[in-house]
Amino acid sequence: MLSGFLQTTCRFCDKAHEQPGLTWNYWCFMLKHIFRFLLLFHLLLALGCAGVGSGRSSWPPEATGPAWPSDFPRVRFLTSFPDRPDSEGDKGNRLSRFIFGEDQTSQSLINPVGVAADGNGRVWIADPGGRIVHVFDLSRGRSSMIGKVEGVVLGAPVGLALDVDRDRLYLSDAQLKKVFILRPDGSSVGEITPPSPFGRPGGLAVDPVGNLYVADVTRGKVFVFSPQGAFIRALGSHQTPNGLFLRPIAVAVSDQGYVAVLDAMNFRVELFGPDWLPHGVVGGLGDSPGLFARPRGIAFDGDGNLYVADAAFDNIQIFDLEGRLLLYFGKSGDEAGQFCLPGGLYHDGANRLYAVDSCNYRVQIFEYLPVDNP
Repeated sequence: MLSGFLQTTCRFCDKAHEQPGLTWNYWCFMLKHIFRFLLLFHLLLALGCAGVGSGRSSWPPEATGPAWPSDFPRVRFLTSFPDRPDSEGDKGNRLSRFIFGEDQTSQSLINPVGVAADGNGRVWIADPGGRIVHVFDLSRGRSSMIGKVEGVVLGAPVGLALDVDRDRLYLSDAQLKKVFILRPDGSSVGEITPPSPFGRPGGLAVDPVGNLYVADVTRGKVFVFSPQGAFIRALGSHQTPNGLFLRPIAVAVSDQGYVAVLDAMNFRVELFGPDWLPHGVVGGLGDSPGLFARPRGIAFDGDGNLYVADAAFDNIQIFDLEGRLLLYFGKSGDEAGQFCLPGGLYHDGANRLYAVDSCNYRVQIFEYLPVDNP
């Protein structure tokens, strides 16, 4: 080793140089950033200003895929996001992350469960695997995340519901046993305080007048709160002797005020009228159309039809309020309209259905076509 020279580890390239540490640190720094600038220039020329994993820069999306049934469509595929791994958009994002370093706002979905949307391009996805809520702005091609509420790190965010009129986002955390009241940007408004502590809060829903519904998985009930957070009542099963659901994991409320509770371990959906009185039952255990094997998500469309996602069948079934099967769509796969363990569902008020496609690590968006608009 020559006198006056030191073998140092460069803090920019993590390599040892038998040169003056300061000089080589400087040149490594300069060369690395010149290289990044050239790559950035090439990326902008090739890809333009691509959105972060959204695959689109406009809202609302146009129909690009299949429809069901094919001769007289009632449901059609619109789009999905984030981009699938190894897609052109994902390659661009990976190159962008290489140039700029890791970008935590573009973190991939790990175990998506719940979803909510405002109908204007903003979508929230609860991801207990990552202990975060992903926020996608599809109209602007941007994404961010919510990982803390008032300094508290999320444990297992699972349920989401949006009250557009009051500009509120409700979030349930099964591990923390809390239901948070947030603004859409993730800032805190407060918490829902039940008469006794939640056991394991799961699915959430908001009815037309702003009441919040919380499905408590371990306590076997759905708790109803006013828009001001006051406890109103609890809904229990009208099919069991003890009046408890076995595993209520999701709840949905139609525009007409009907309430649906997904009792997963009883393989059925129990319906309540706008007066909260029992209305009927949908489904049951089985492997034929109209029955369920692993139901995971529910939602209503604008006409009051009930959608049920089944992770065993990899499809979504549609029922009327009398429990009659109207249509089902989907099968196993990763193409448009295909699923791998579909989970949470959400209707945005504009006849768009958002379906969490869990092990395809995406959300698919469909459009419901009313009878008078084929």
